[in-house]
Amino acid sequence: MDEAIEECALNGGFDHLKGNGEPILIPDGDVLSSVLKQANVLPPWLELQHEIRNDLRAYVSSGRVNPPAPSESADLDAINRKISRYNMLVPTPILQKGRVKPDTAEEQLKLWE
Repeated sequence: MDEAIEECALNGGFDHLKGNGEPILIPDGDVLSSVLKQANVLPPWLELQHEIRNDLRAYVSSGRVNPPAPSESADLDAINRKISRYNMLVPTPILQKGRVKPDTAEEQLKLWE
């Protein structure tokens, strides 16, 4: 494979690529995050954070009843499972969030905004 790539480069196979001949910008700080940001890709924990926020918004705006109906309870259980997964993915424990309860969902939504 290496030989094929080298041969392609020697024959000018990469000369037409965008950015050819331009310097490579090496970002300061976390290189992986910079590369992902330039590629418009979010880390999995950030994608999950957005998903949880949207789910919480939908839950709060649904006009839930206290105690919650079985379907609302299932929605809340699904959100809390996502929060558990989010807490395992975040790069630092300081970003971890608590479980959502029916009576505190509105206040907890503010923490996710």
